[in-house]
Amino acid sequence: MRRIRLAVVFAVSLFLVPPTAEPQQPRTVRIGYLSGNPASDTQSSIDAFRRRLQNLGYREGQDLRIEYRYAEGKYERLPELAEDLVRLKMDVIFTYGTPGSIAAKNATRTIPIVFGAVADPLAAGLVTSLARPGANITGVTTNNPDLSAKRMSLLKEALPGASRVAVLANPDFPPTPKMVTEARLAASALGIKVQVLQVRTPAELEKAFGAMTTAKSHAVMVLPDAMFIAERRQIVELASRARIPAMYHLWQFVEAGGLICYGWTMWSHSSRPPAWWTRS
Repeated sequence: MRRIRLAVVFAVSLFLVPPTAEPQQPRTVRIGYLSGNPASDTQSSIDAFRRRLQNLGYREGQDLRIEYRYAEGKYERLPELAEDLVRLKMDVIFTYGTPGSIAAKNATRTIPIVFGAVADPLAAGLVTSLARPGANITGVTTNNPDLSAKRMSLLKEALPGASRVAVLANPDFPPTPKMVTEARLAASALGIKVQVLQVRTPAELEKAFGAMTTAKSHAVMVLPDAMFIAERRQIVELASRARIPAMYHLWQFVEAGGLICYGWTMWSHSSRPPAWWTRS
């Protein structure tokens, strides 16, 4: 994850470094930071982002201004937040996650956009190819098609008798169809029947867990999604109340009391993982 953050800052810096042929008048560089996640969930990444910009010579509050916009898991807010950054005439917009990246791309064709933590930029329609992104957008992808299969495999390893697994998915998240397909294929190879439950809003979570209980699912796999991250405490509580073991994609779910997570981490190079991560 440290390499991802450094790559993102490097991409941002390419847009910010002035040409050396002519002397430049000092001015304030403006960066827009747009995320569909809650601010607390990306704090370590933000800290590393700001630290690296400082190392490159940019001083926040002096020659650098960063405008932060968070949708707190509510996708419907992202277009308005992106348009707000465009109105403020940012020099560069950095987006964290797929929904925010799509909103930024739809909001401007001229301001450079750099994305990070995007699962599949091709499937999301953000780039024309990984080698040549095209238009005014580039970034770093966290795409790994094996992760859904690995999570299903770990669930089976933890619960050898599991034959029915619910998959919690937000159909409004562009990478969801591909992740569901991967989960189905992995489950089929393991002899597991999959129950896909589509949840678009926090209000639908309780109904989804009720459906799992009715279907007597042995476990649930929660697919990546900004809304699920924002509502992780409710999800963990519902899983605990229903006594359904759950597999997540981020350690924040486990920190909130969840059972298992498997995926890339969000710790910065100067921070340490939670104490429970290193416990035997």
